Amino acid sequence: MKVVIAFTDATRSSPDRLLVGHLLRQLSAAGVPLGNITLLCATGLHRPMTSREAVEKLGEEIAQTVRIINHTATEKESLAELGTIDGVPVTVNNLCLQADLLLATGVVEPHQYAGYSGGAKTVAIGCGGEPTIQATHGVAMLDSEGVRLGKIEANPFQEFVRRAGERIGLRYVANALLDHEGAIVACAAGPPTGCMIIWSAWAAHCSRSRWISRFMRPLLAWHRPSRGTCTKPAAPPPTLPYATQPRSSPARRLVLPAANPRRGGGGDWRAKIL
Repeated sequence: MKVVIAFTDATRSSPDRLLVGHLLRQLSAAGVPLGNITLLCATGLHRPMTSREAVEKLGEEIAQTVRIINHTATEKESLAELGTIDGVPVTVNNLCLQADLLLATGVVEPHQYAGYSGGAKTVAIGCGGEPTIQATHGVAMLDSEGVRLGKIEANPFQEFVRRAGERIGLRYVANALLDHEGAIVACAAGPPTGCMIIWSAWAAHCSRSRWISRFMRPLLAWHRPSRGTCTKPAAPPPTLPYATQPRSSPARRLVLPAANPRRGGGGDWRAKIL
């Protein structure tokens, strides 16, 4: 049996050392040798993850004993085309289709386009080809009704992620929910859509709770329920607000200081998208 585990790259705060480690232990208990397992780094259009980042992300033991491959969205020979979903091309790394079992990790947090990350996003977008990423992050998609922070139902972006994950053959995911300091609140594994729906609902509930409100509430409260977003992804620099009518007074200036240790993941994704 060939197994592929898609995991998030260095720009995401998903606790993959824990999540991937758990999946590897389960596979080992089922009799799957490490030589039959590939860890596919879901870079999207970001730069490849370095060896040092792999150790930081997965731990030295995993990084040195399991095969790790960086996804390359622009490498056509490594991609497969699976038709379209509502006009959006479904392209994905060939390794995902060659696997007998495809798994993925991720973190469920507010996402400016998908509503919430997690579920099939690591595979559908992170392991997607350039045509898929361009279409899902282009003006036509982002200007669609329902594509916004904190909304997963009737959200064309989220709908594409779910359906693409099913078409690609993603079986199970291991997702984590983090608090405002990056500590793990809870983890769960199961079918992609089910896990994401459960955790996103719980994350929304937590946004109304005092013990985690500093993480969620500022993100959700800022968003105007029509167009435009303002959120902080896991590690890249924040997406600046480009709402047509932001909540701040037009007479005021809003400065959002933010550390940018990873420079948005590198790569040439901005030029390709914008």
